[in-house]
Amino acid sequence: MRPNRALLAAAAVAVGGLAVTSARAAVPTPPPQPEAPAPASTGRHCLEETRTKIGMGHNLGGAINPLGAEQMLSLYLCVPLIREPGLFFDLTNVQVGLVNYLSPAYVHQGGYVEITPLSPLVLRAELTGVAMWPFPVRGAGYFAYDGYEDDFQESTRPTDIARSAGGMIVTLSATLRARIGSPRGPGLIVVDTFIADRWSVGDESFSYNMRRDLIVAQQDWVIRNTGALIGEFPVTPDTSLRVGASDWLTTAPASGRVTNVLFGLASVRFLRVTPTVREVSPFVLMGAYTHHASSSQFRTAEPILMLGASASYELASFGP
Repeated sequence: MRPNRALLAAAAVAVGGLAVTSARAAVPTPPPQPEAPAPASTGRHCLEETRTKIGMGHNLGGAINPLGAEQMLSLYLCVPLIREPGLFFDLTNVQVGLVNYLSPAYVHQGGYVEITPLSPLVLRAELTGVAMWPFPVRGAGYFAYDGYEDDFQESTRPTDIARSAGGMIVTLSATLRARIGSPRGPGLIVVDTFIADRWSVGDESFSYNMRRDLIVAQQDWVIRNTGALIGEFPVTPDTSLRVGASDWLTTAPASGRVTNVLFGLASVRFLRVTPTVREVSPFVLMGAYTHHASSSQFRTAEPILMLGASASYELASFGP
């Protein structure tokens, strides 16, 4: 689970952004919910306004196959970047913040810098420390393997051999986004996020990566690309329905193995809920694996379900 920025991340990409008592392998971050550029000058640089703000983001998601859950919290300072009105500048800003990803079997904590130099382009760099530990459900924890070719079905990850481990992750991402249509009418949103993670975790040559559901080397790159095509249908000035399709591709390039999932998605977006709660977006994604990064392809053609919600909060604002 990451939302993209999601499902996280991970990719909410299309739909938005608990620890729970029963979870095991990590869910990909709920897909991020970027603000799609409006076709008219609106000055929505930071939480819908051209003002410097302190904000908080909250993504919560759970999934079946693999079973898991993740909560993401971020606290950030957002400063408008280019205040000139215009289609390419209305969402420009710089964000600096702290971020925390928590599941029943791991925690990631660190900071990030995010720059939106043009409304359609978001660039982000994130550095987090990670700790993972055994959880009394099969498949959760740190598991060593001999190489990329090993099969990592749940039967190879019993609870009695799960270990703890720690390390560091550098994440670089770029998002391209656009909205076609009337500012207050129906529209088509196109979003694509490319994410590159540099993992340095544990002391074994190879291990199972709970967040990405594949085998990685002790120091390794993991690449994820999430794309979405979404129809947006306003219900009221502050409420809209979003439905569409999304594709998530994940790979450790050195392994030569790929996981790909096709989703259908639906979300309801509520804006300006209160002066503090600026946005809430519950979402659901349902899809199936077309490929899986295991030697046995044990998830290929199997279904996957993700449920969750994302929220944005305004804690303080400065300036006119």
